[in-house]
Amino acid sequence: MQPNKSSAVERFKDKLDKYGLANSLDNLLQAIRSSYLTGAQMPVEIPEAHRQVLNQLGIGWPSLSDEGKAIGRELIDTTIDVKEETLNRILSQFATRVVTLFLRVAERSSDVYSLRIPEKPRDFKSLSWISSLAQLIEHERLHPQVVRLADELSDQGLAVTYGAKAYRGAKWDAKFIYFPVAVAHSISKFLAQRQSGLRNC
Repeated sequence: MQPNKSSAVERFKDKLDKYGLANSLDNLLQAIRSSYLTGAQMPVEIPEAHRQVLNQLGIGWPSLSDEGKAIGRELIDTTIDVKEETLNRILSQFATRVVTLFLRVAERSSDVYSLRIPEKPRDFKSLSWISSLAQLIEHERLHPQVVRLADELSDQGLAVTYGAKAYRGAKWDAKFIYFPVAVAHSISKFLAQRQSGLRNC
């Protein structure tokens, strides 16, 4: 899907041209995409002048206005349309149980799914200690694969990842992963085509 002149991205581009900031378009679009997916939680650093411009243009920063969200949504939709085959190729690199677990543990909020997992895996002495899928994803055999899957999606613009304290005052670091509902739907379709799930692990 190519943006047309009435698209949110094209309107934004035209406004940036008037401000003489056309060269900053790609960086600002990337920042908007990250803010859209993470609900302004990802610590994206942009120059103060760019912050002011985004607010003056009604895009908003760090939280996005409706127009800003429209830009973020369009960027995601366009990326998914272009990279559907790439997404399937990425998913094919991983065991079905890893892809299934990745999707099952993620929590949906509005148009985005998110995960918060420990930065480092855990070596459970016994699997009987694991009482939930959220704990299972921390296991040293699965954790590295889940992280790699998230990073590959992020590299393709299909997700956003970053590391930070798990929560305010936390003593442990977490990896935060955000991906749009459209990607979740594609993952579900991928799994359905293989007629698989955790029950087959």
